[in-house]
Amino acid sequence: MLVIEGREIEVIDIHVHPPDTLMDPVPPGFNSVEEELLGRMDEAGVDKVALLAFDIDKNEVVKNQDLFYKPVRYVTHLGGGTFGSILIEVIAWFDRVFRSEEDIYKYVQRDPNRIIGFGSINPRRPEEEIKEKLRKIKKYGFKGIKMIPTFQFCNPTDETLKPVYEYAQKEKLVILTHTGCDPGLWEYPDFCEDARPIHLAKVAEEYPHLNIVGAHLGSYSAEKPGIWFEEMMQVVESHDNIYTDISAVDTMLVERAVERLGSDKILYGSDYPVVLTYCDRKTGMLTHLNNVLKMDISLNDKEKILGKNAKKILNL
Repeated sequence: MLVIEGREIEVIDIHVHPPDTLMDPVPPGFNSVEEELLGRMDEAGVDKVALLAFDIDKNEVVKNQDLFYKPVRYVTHLGGGTFGSILIEVIAWFDRVFRSEEDIYKYVQRDPNRIIGFGSINPRRPEEEIKEKLRKIKKYGFKGIKMIPTFQFCNPTDETLKPVYEYAQKEKLVILTHTGCDPGLWEYPDFCEDARPIHLAKVAEEYPHLNIVGAHLGSYSAEKPGIWFEEMMQVVESHDNIYTDISAVDTMLVERAVERLGSDKILYGSDYPVVLTYCDRKTGMLTHLNNVLKMDISLNDKEKILGKNAKKILNL
């Protein structure tokens, strides 16, 4: 537990992914990926993490390949390869980063007091598969469900998600959903419009007792940083059950969010090990956490963001 100005502060990282071991093996000094994650947490002073499953299907890339022509044409102008080669790379990437509930549960079993499991539901899967996933989420004692509209080619308001939201509300599970764009081809409107924060408003209104976290302050974009920051501020302000996390977001935007919203609905997240150079497998979690500690906000605000708010909505 971190001690800041004589005060013990619990740190709960709401947004962590398992590492990609197919491309990068376990680094020296660790015997397993589970040991690696706990070691990185120790280095940074992180007490608990929400570890996210990632339910994406490479078959959806093939089904939706007509959406890829415009963005791939742009990339090929930059010398990025042919349409076919880029599509093959994307399919391979989908295979690499898919993580099942069983994958997450292996980490949870290593230290259930520190690793909090989140399942992931792809609404394009058959109804029975979705029901089975929900059964596993309950069986494993997970605390939430990760949604990623960009890679799942689905809007949060889609009718197929009704059973998921109903179940999550009933079981007091948190819905953590990506907002903003994603790298590369996913900067394009065909892929990222479904991840606009405004879509969460309708869900929040229909399910008033469902806690929803819009990740990345609506700001995730390499080409247009802060792309839907204002939109995220508006939906958080106007809906009691919408929160946001600060993973992969410039601290200047976080300070602006605190100034506007206060700190009660903002949660700490790192996006480890996805964010290269300051929160990846090589650098660990320390740099990102230090950036938050240096922010020009009060200690009370930091305490809420770093752990208090997550503890509340996760019922810890």
